Amino acid sequence: MTDIDENLRHWKTLSPTDPKQTKPFQRRGGFKGTAIKPMWNIMRLTEHFGPMGIGWGNEEPRFNIVETNGELIVFCVMQCWYKDDADSERAYIWGFGGNFINENRSGVVYVDDDAYKKAYTDALMNAFVRIGTSADVHLGMFEDYKYLSEVREHFDNSRAIQAQIQGPTKLTTD
Repeated sequence: MTDIDENLRHWKTLSPTDPKQTKPFQRRGGFKGTAIKPMWNIMRLTEHFGPMGIGWGNEEPRFNIVETNGELIVFCVMQCWYKDDADSERAYIWGFGGNFINENRSGVVYVDDDAYKKAYTDALMNAFVRIGTSADVHLGMFEDYKYLSEVREHFDNSRAIQAQIQGPTKLTTD
């Protein structure tokens, strides 16, 4: 394995994003993009590094509230970590996220009781994009129709193979 391959080992595994785990969004001011479902990326991190708290995780998040123009925004700053294997030291990365606590839309104030959770999730996903998690979306590759077709086919084939290996899915409550 070359140094480049070694350096990109997590990136290559975690970068491809299943289009079925995304949705389009539009922010204030008209910015449009592709949102990735956080639970899917959490599952990917768990597949790759092991359970949260053992192979990857985060330290206690720090929250700050900022008021601007009568609106409150919560920001989350968090140190996250992962381990290359069970015997390795933790490697640290930082994540930053934010969300409106209350937002004024056309004279109506909306309050979001999930603002802290959203800021935390944003910070968590922001940290792990630094090692390649869903990097294809962040690199703008989802705007390339050919790439999107290829990645869609890849994940459809992966699901079909998993279904053949596992057989019918059964929920258990043991």
